[in-house]
Amino acid sequence: MPTPTVQYYRIVYILPRGPLALRYGAVPAQLISHYRILGPLGQGGMGVVYRAEDTTLRRTVALKFLPPRSASTPKVNDNLRREARTASTLNHPNICTIYEVGEDSGEVFIAMEYVEGSTLAAAIQHGALPTETVLRHGRQLASALAHAHDRGIIHGDLKPLNIIVTPDGDAKILDFGLARRTDPAEFDRHTLETTSMDSRGGLGGTLPYMAPEQIEGGEASFRTDLWSLGIVLYEMASGSRPFQGENLYLLCHSILRDPMRSLPSTVPTGLATVISRCLEKEPARRYASAGEVRAALEALTHGKEESIAVPPAVAPKRRYLKLGLAVGAVLVAAGLLAAVASRDSFWKRSPLGNLTTGTVPSRVLLSVLPPVGRGDASQSAFESGLADTLSTRLGELSARHPLVVIPMNETLDKRVTTVDAARQEFGVNLVLVLNVQHAANDVRVNYALVDARSHQQVRSGTITASAGDPFALQDQVFESVAAAMELQLAPQEKQTYSSHGTTQPAAYDFYVQGLGYLQDYVVPEKVDNAITLFRRAMEKDPGYAAASAGLGEAFFRKYQLTHDNQWADAAVGSCQKAAQLG
Repeated sequence: MPTPTVQYYRIVYILPRGPLALRYGAVPAQLISHYRILGPLGQGGMGVVYRAEDTTLRRTVALKFLPPRSASTPKVNDNLRREARTASTLNHPNICTIYEVGEDSGEVFIAMEYVEGSTLAAAIQHGALPTETVLRHGRQLASALAHAHDRGIIHGDLKPLNIIVTPDGDAKILDFGLARRTDPAEFDRHTLETTSMDSRGGLGGTLPYMAPEQIEGGEASFRTDLWSLGIVLYEMASGSRPFQGENLYLLCHSILRDPMRSLPSTVPTGLATVISRCLEKEPARRYASAGEVRAALEALTHGKEESIAVPPAVAPKRRYLKLGLAVGAVLVAAGLLAAVASRDSFWKRSPLGNLTTGTVPSRVLLSVLPPVGRGDASQSAFESGLADTLSTRLGELSARHPLVVIPMNETLDKRVTTVDAARQEFGVNLVLVLNVQHAANDVRVNYALVDARSHQQVRSGTITASAGDPFALQDQVFESVAAAMELQLAPQEKQTYSSHGTTQPAAYDFYVQGLGYLQDYVVPEKVDNAITLFRRAMEKDPGYAAASAGLGEAFFRKYQLTHDNQWADAAVGSCQKAAQLG
């Protein structure tokens, strides 16, 4: 399947005046300063981005507007301007150039280079890249980091979604020096930002790509960028990540404690050595600079593997699960609740039974669409939480099966609610559509696996279980969907994936509902409901680590909404308890 061409920027909020009017088509063209808006590029955690024409220099640019809450905070506004101006001094072919930081009618914007291409993340979704491509992109990324590091600038959020591969096959880093420079109120599922929590230390980056010292609450450094580069190299070489966990609390634990997962045997020894050194848990054992990484990759390109040296031994220091791990555990299941009216018609025209009407791809790239809530608030929350946990459990199968699952938080963040949107945004070949019905004392889950290109139903099924037994419902849906994708689960795998972290059905029910409410964490009432439900889960099972971590996340979301430090303290305490229970 060809990868769609995109221009990727992370954005979420739309500003109230010009950009909002543009989005809804009220204004065909508009001047912001000396830039003429041509059309929207996307939206995400840091504002809204438009393609625009620089009327002075007659060139196409990407114009990023900051969210209203960021723009209205003088300290954050000044910091962002300063960091953007510093990053604008970078001039490297593999770094997206920042042209200007300006303001027009109270709207703060950043003008930057318009980059065409597709994200590296989209390419990796199709599996490992050829070794020559890994080496090429690796050299380019290391060279870009070396250029920035020489000027005292740390990226702090290097990941495949922040890297564009141009039509010429060159890797280009986006958001250099900007990704972790916002107010905690703009904290989203992709980027963890606590720069204003002065009394608690700083933590910046995207959790799966964060170095152990960052997770422990330490500051970012040049060597934390090298760790992130190692994760990116590993993903390019293998098609998967070196550290995994069924939720982000367990992922934190894996990054801190577990060895790197073995690379496929097809990865050359020299490249594996470079990756392994970048992923040393002790910063002192990593390369001393990005320039050294670039030199090592260049040596491999020219067949000089003997120059790839193993770092000298350094006595390891004892690690503690400090605030970084606590906040990492906070991210178990964040998201935005999405509603999809278009799927109503799908279920009306697609009667479900255990049908087989198409061929399952040999390698499945799957997106799980969030269900449409039609019942009361608690039922809708349960349905959203059910889809979230199902997506996570299916994703864990990727370690042993030809399956890649788009995380639910990515689906919600991109507001993907249709089959077409999932294919366009993620390049998937299968989409799992869910419909949950509540009747008397039973819950019925209808599911359909839909071919993303043809929209034909490939497999479908119906699972009915007692409303009082969420374990049975979750397990039966999981096993049925796995079987529908022709994945042969070994008995040990079934036993592993049937573990719910608790033996109390009521505790699990409350936990799943809490996850569902927390997907809409910008709504105070839903955060309060999540806190109540996670507490009830803990009352039913005081040893339920996942519920304690969920409670920690809910407390942290409460802190974001109120900026009351008591909630931050409660978040740390709850997540530390989760670490102890886990």
